[in-house]
Amino acid sequence: MNRQQLIDKFITLRRAYREVFLTEDERLKASADKVMRDLQKFCQPYSTTLRARAANGLDPIEAAMWEGRRQVYLHLLKNLHFTEKEQVDLTKAEG
Repeated sequence: MNRQQLIDKFITLRRAYREVFLTEDERLKASADKVMRDLQKFCQPYSTTLRARAANGLDPIEAAMWEGRRQVYLHLLKNLHFTEKEQVDLTKAEG
């Protein structure tokens, strides 16, 4: 795959993410808002991935799982070009 094909593939994929989640005026669709809030709770992107258990200490498998979830959520934010304000708004309680 040449450079232009890679660029075209990237642009097409980014456009697909935006079509799924955003309205024509670049706002998060109501259904997408619910999905992103649910994913935020599930993925916990703003929490540490190292979680100590009192009896067992750190579990590297569990840490890897949490980091994987975190990366998926952050990948969505990156592809949607969310501003810092939009990210903060997602952390607020549903209204």
